Amino acid sequence: MKVLLIVPNWKWCEEEKNVNYPYPPFNLCLLAAIIEKHCTKVDVLDAYVDDLSQLQVMNEIKKFKPDLVGTTVLMDQLSYAGHEVCRIVKDVNKKIVTIMGGVYTTINTMHAIQNKNLDYACAGEGEIVFPQFIQYLKKKVKELPEKGIVYKRNNEIINN
Repeated sequence: MKVLLIVPNWKWCEEEKNVNYPYPPFNLCLLAAIIEKHCTKVDVLDAYVDDLSQLQVMNEIKKFKPDLVGTTVLMDQLSYAGHEVCRIVKDVNKKIVTIMGGVYTTINTMHAIQNKNLDYACAGEGEIVFPQFIQYLKKKVKELPEKGIVYKRNNEIINN
């Protein structure tokens, strides 16, 4: 399984002008290190620091050819950028699984998961849930993690 973890470009958001400071993507780097033994390839793309456009992010996704794309959103004000990453992913290939984590999805899970391009939302500590989630996608386990994953099934939102 190939996993691409993406920091959205906050500059895609109008609200970014109030938060325009770079911060190292420690959360995604930590997740990459944790899941690396379960995947054939894991990479982190920081679209904010690299100031990538939506088209450039799309091209990076096409080059990497991931099975799963994870993104993170720190706060509600920047949620547009995270959802934009999911839209771009689905424009590249609808079969790529999308998951979003971060403070935004933990605090505002039900709003986040309503986005048609988001397959799963992580509520809580991704460091615990994400390795189990990867094992589920690889069909190594039959059930999603007991807690922390929200998803849609038959137009119903399942919040476990």
